[in-house]
Amino acid sequence: MTDKRTTGTSAPANPNPAGTPNSPFDQMTILQALSEIQRDVATLNERTANLSTTANDMQKDMKEVRDRLRAAEVKIDHLPGKGFIVTSVLTALFLLGALITFRGDIVSLITHKP
Repeated sequence: MTDKRTTGTSAPANPNPAGTPNSPFDQMTILQALSEIQRDVATLNERTANLSTTANDMQKDMKEVRDRLRAAEVKIDHLPGKGFIVTSVLTALFLLGALITFRGDIVSLITHKP
């Protein structure tokens, strides 16, 4: 009986022929990744600058709104309150109702001759 096993060792075929990278972390890949990261960081810096400008504009707008609100409050401080208006309207309606109810008596008092 013969032994079918080989006793010699043969080197496995090189999966990376000459001139190809040996790992995914070779210099070109790293440089490309760094370049992409730099572009992303530059984009983020631009967006951050835009956000900062927008936030400053919003802050100025809100200050203007607060100033306008204060001015409006000053303009309406002298106006009567809701309670005064309700009381005045109810009193006017009561007086108008009394005039309508007693108009005959009022006319007879005015036109009565002694």
